[in-house]
Amino acid sequence: MEIESHAFEVTSTDRWELTAITDLVEEAVAESGAENGLVFVSTPHTTVALFTNEYEKRLTEDIIGYFEELVPPEDGYLHDRHHVATETQLNAHAHIVCSMLHTPVFVVLEDGALRFGNWEDVLCFDTDGPSTRTVQVTIFE
Repeated sequence: MEIESHAFEVTSTDRWELTAITDLVEEAVAESGAENGLVFVSTPHTTVALFTNEYEKRLTEDIIGYFEELVPPEDGYLHDRHHVATETQLNAHAHIVCSMLHTPVFVVLEDGALRFGNWEDVLCFDTDGPSTRTVQVTIFE
C-alpha cells in the first residue's frame, strides 16, 4: 500500500462559511496519479468541519442558519471567558458545532475518480472565520 499526502488552503470571508472543496480534493488526487484506493480528507483545525452534502446556496444558508440558532455565538459559554479576557473573537460555539458534525471524510477512489452520489460534494464548514485553513488529503493506494 502506498500513501501520499497533499495539502491546500481554504480562505473564508465570513464568521460562518460553507465552501465546496471537491475540485481541490480531485486536483490533489490527480497530482498523486493514484487510480484505486481510499482518499482521506481532514483538517487540523478544531473549528472547521468537513462533510459531504449537496452544495446549493439555499441549502448552505439553511445549514448555517440552523447552527446559528442551535448554538448561537456569544451565548455565555464557559470557554469564551478566556476570549473575553484576551479581547479575541468568542468561539465556543464553533467548537461545539464542529463536535456535532462528521469529520474527516473518506471517499472511495476507483479508476482515478472519486465515487460520490449525484449531488454530493466535499464541504468545508468554517465556523470561526474569517480565516485561512489547511485541508489535508491523504491517498491510500
